[in-house]
Amino acid sequence: MPNYQGKKCEPGCVCKRHAPRLTDATLKQKQEFASKGTSAATQARRDEAQAVLASGEKLCSSCMETKALISFGNNKNTLTGLNSYCKVCITKRTKAWREANPAKYEDLNKNRADYSEKDKKRNRDAYAANPEKYKTQAKQWAENNPQRRREIDVAYQNRRRAYLNESGVRCTPGFYSFVQSLPCFVCSEKGGTADHIVPLTRGGLDEDFNVVPMCVSHNSSKQNKLMSEWKPELEEKALMTNENARIAFEGRGYHRS
Repeated sequence: MPNYQGKKCEPGCVCKRHAPRLTDATLKQKQEFASKGTSAATQARRDEAQAVLASGEKLCSSCMETKALISFGNNKNTLTGLNSYCKVCITKRTKAWREANPAKYEDLNKNRADYSEKDKKRNRDAYAANPEKYKTQAKQWAENNPQRRREIDVAYQNRRRAYLNESGVRCTPGFYSFVQSLPCFVCSEKGGTADHIVPLTRGGLDEDFNVVPMCVSHNSSKQNKLMSEWKPELEEKALMTNENARIAFEGRGYHRS
């Protein structure tokens, strides 16, 4: 059989293909260790870890304070399955490292952002290839986790309310509901929602001139993107749709008080 250099192997060949991965001494040592089973010291550490978990408290190796297990993050590489440092100490150490290494921290954020964009693109492509699969999964998750779903909805509404309170501006009473009754300006199907052309999270106002009718699917797809980022070709149509909606609304006899 030829070796990695293309030459025929001779008896006792030590090429990469036939060289032993372990020396005889190392192999014998591993076999002896395996025959002994778990050492007393290892078993003692395991018993100690189980006792810690049973007690519900753990000693932080940094601040040397005994805290509840919930104060420690998960770490599958430890016997307890928890970090040696509590969450507070890890936060302090992380903050100190960021302040001491601003350049490295900036590089990490840049790499994380690049990876995040690649990850998002991969997820978008997977969803586009099989949307029904992911819709079914999302629906199933919501049914199996009603409490978590409510928490997410409440958090979203709280953020939205904060942006509205910060702007101090509101749509004309009744205009929001009127826009929701109009067909989606993207696909002309039943609307059902009103979308802000410039999202509230991007500095947009909850004003009449910033709202257009959308179906749930397109509203979810747009998320908090600007129209120029989401579908640039619809930017002019969105403004025209908004103008027509305001004219139609005013024709019904509604006026700002």
